[in-house]
Amino acid sequence: MGDIIMALADGTNTTYLPSAITGVNFNAVLNEITAVAPSLLPVAVACIAFRKGISFIYSTLRGA
Repeated sequence: MGDIIMALADGTNTTYLPSAITGVNFNAVLNEITAVAPSLLPVAVACIAFRKGISFIYSTLRGA
């Protein structure tokens, strides 16, 4: 995998991505993200439901 080269305004070239990043296995990163997603989704839904529940209670109390 080659480095991405960026040309600067003064005509010199610089490496945009360092060579160290080529050793990263992005399939492993994707596997970790997909492994964490099933536990994050219920947490996100619970947070949204909690906010909606609190909002409902406040609106009910204001209307009373």
